[in-house]
Amino acid sequence: YTIRIERAGILLTEATGTHLEFKNAERNRNYLITAINSDGDEISETRSISKSGGKVTVTLNFNE
Repeated sequence: YTIRIERAGILLTEATGTHLEFKNAERNRNYLITAINSDGDEISETRSISKSGGKVTVTLNFNE
């Protein structure tokens, strides 16, 4: 998988694999998280961080 995180149309980070750690998230900003599988299929979700610290886990399921 390729995982991307974007904000306001700007790519902030991208990684290959099943996990991506992004430490520069700002509170109350919307982030578009996109996963792309080996067939080129994409699935996306928008998330906003509402508090400082901790972790956010996003599960994007291609099997739905």
